[in-house]
Amino acid sequence: RLPHGVFVGAFGASRGGYRGGDAEVDVYGGWSGALGLVSTTAGVTHYAYPGGGQFTEAFASAARTLGPVTGTLGVNYAPRQRGLGREDNVYVYGQVSAGIPLTPLTVRASAGREAGGRVREAGAGGAKIDYAVGVEARLFGLATLGVRYVGSDVRCGAREFHDAIVVSGGVSF
Repeated sequence: RLPHGVFVGAFGASRGGYRGGDAEVDVYGGWSGALGLVSTTAGVTHYAYPGGGQFTEAFASAARTLGPVTGTLGVNYAPRQRGLGREDNVYVYGQVSAGIPLTPLTVRASAGREAGGRVREAGAGGAKIDYAVGVEARLFGLATLGVRYVGSDVRCGAREFHDAIVVSGGVSF
């Protein structure tokens, strides 16, 4: 995080042939800060799949904390571009998280609806609903370990998408 709420970052992962490439590399930046009682975030992410496609989307969210519980509403929008089959794409979501007192654990639950080029490209028709519930542990102020149950309503013939348990880890500073 830079001064005045500005942030930049990058993310990379192996993806096993997703979107025509074997990896995903994201570069993002934006602004985060308080507007009254609401924490807001807005920015842009560019997704690249080396050997495959790429696309860019804007995002914005607003969050409010009451006691140990934080609720967030957000939207991601990608305008028409080649990497989305020349369609636009919109994702609207809600998330609730709650820290467990006297532990490094946070419980999270989310649900969202996505419509447009990304969904159609996956062979799922024009829209999908997704959901997740899980727990994360913040360790040593730098590392995060988590486990989530994730799924969606996508069921599309030979290309089945199944609910799954996802284990994650990360480092931030």
